[in-house]
Amino acid sequence: MLNNDGTPCTSYDPTEHNTLPVTRCGVEMQRVVFLHTPSGTKVPSVKVPSLTLGGGYVSLASLELAEELRCRFGVSIILMTGARTSTMLMRRKSGTIPIVDYDVCEGGGKVFEVFGRPTLEEPTLCPSWTAQFVSTTGAPEQLDSDPLTRQGPLWDVFRILHADGYHLDAKSFSTSFLVD
Repeated sequence: MLNNDGTPCTSYDPTEHNTLPVTRCGVEMQRVVFLHTPSGTKVPSVKVPSLTLGGGYVSLASLELAEELRCRFGVSIILMTGARTSTMLMRRKSGTIPIVDYDVCEGGGKVFEVFGRPTLEEPTLCPSWTAQFVSTTGAPEQLDSDPLTRQGPLWDVFRILHADGYHLDAKSFSTSFLVD
């Protein structure tokens, strides 16, 4: 987010003890504090891991709010992301994303049933949701196979683009792929 003059409205706060770890769901995480420039508010956060990019950050207040909404008020929470399956599962296991009822990744192509379990176990892939896409994407078990050998119309398009010289990324995607 930027201020009206184009400068970042949040910045890393070097005055904080950013090396102090935070423990959540039995997992130790890297704590980072950002400074919201317009208000001067300090925002304690944790680093969210990524397998391909630099990762991101989520505020501790966001994690606590999601837990309070679920536990105290019975609100169902769905976490939706365009992240690849392996990144979302790594974030779930790291405890750096909210405990929710459903995790949705690959831009909606996969739905995992978490049901609010604060656990490091891998969530369950929703079979009825996945079944809707099998005729286009092929079987979800193809996730770790070579995308050039995967079956389904999606992967036919992948092969065409690959043959035309496009730079493609299908690592840990089974319902989509990236085109650079």
